[in-house]
Amino acid sequence: QDQLWQKDPGFFAQARACRKFDLSEKVREINVPALLLSGEEDFMIPPSSMRKLAEDLPQSTFRTCSGGGHALYVERPSEIARCLEEFF
Repeated sequence: QDQLWQKDPGFFAQARACRKFDLSEKVREINVPALLLSGEEDFMIPPSSMRKLAEDLPQSTFRTCSGGGHALYVERPSEIARCLEEFF
């Protein structure tokens, strides 16, 4: 499992970037179907932020994965697959 995760400096740099990056004005220009998945316990990009993004995207579908954090593809692969099947 150690091979899956970033080392501390990279992780913290990514966390800072996630918190500071803001394209909220440009997002409204995206006009294609989008699936937004959020881990219920994601502290890097919390569900509230993803929900706000979903509100700004005209054709979005928002799903919260219970108990998941930021690495949903590792933590909840079956739930991710189900969400993708439903979306497509």
